[in-house]
Amino acid sequence: SKAENDYRLSLLQTPEEELDQKEARTTIRYALAVGVFGIAMTTIMLIFYVAPYQKALAPNGGESRFNWFTGEAFFAYAWAAIFVFMAWLMRRGVRNEYISKPILRIEDRNEIE
Repeated sequence: SKAENDYRLSLLQTPEEELDQKEARTTIRYALAVGVFGIAMTTIMLIFYVAPYQKALAPNGGESRFNWFTGEAFFAYAWAAIFVFMAWLMRRGVRNEYISKPILRIEDRNEIE
């Protein structure tokens, strides 16, 4: 029925109070902060965990070269990969759903049909 169809379409509609551009841009800043956090954590992990760990494993306390392809190094890279990917998803989601999406009301949809 038409009433049922209108009700289902209204469930898919983003409420007006959630379409505040200022709030959406603030959320995008949080996405940037998440990405920066991931890169910072990777850097911190490489400096304060991976490098000392590899130095401790050097035979007889000798000169150690940084090995980028060890498990602990990949563990450090995972921070950047995961958090930068999450930041990208957050930014994309906010831009697609709250900033660049035109508001199409039920009345407008009925006129299109």
